[in-house]
Parts: sequence; C-alpha cells; structure tokens
Amino acid sequence: MDVGYRAGSVTGLAGWVGDFWLHIAYFFIIIALRLYANWFNIFRNCFTTR
Repeated sequence: MDVGYRAGSVTGLAGWVGDFWLHIAYFFIIIALRLYANWFNIFRNCFTTR
C-alpha cells in the first residue's frame, strides 16, 4: 500500500513537472512570437518610411 502510494505520487509529481515545463515553454514561445511580430513591424515601418 505504502509502496504503491509512493510510486503514484512520484509519477504524479513527474507528470506535474512535465506539464509545468510545458506551460513555461508555451508561455515563452508566445512571448517570443509577440516580440518577433513587434520587431518585424518596427523594421517594416522603418523601411517603408525610407
């Protein structure tokens, strides 16, 4: 009983950590895409004004 509970908690913790890193990666990807879009608009405006 105790061994099974420990195994379940370990796998649950591993799954939670995996989901946690997945959400962090997803968050950074969204930030990177937004920054890339902002820089793209800035460069496009600079080239179009000249």
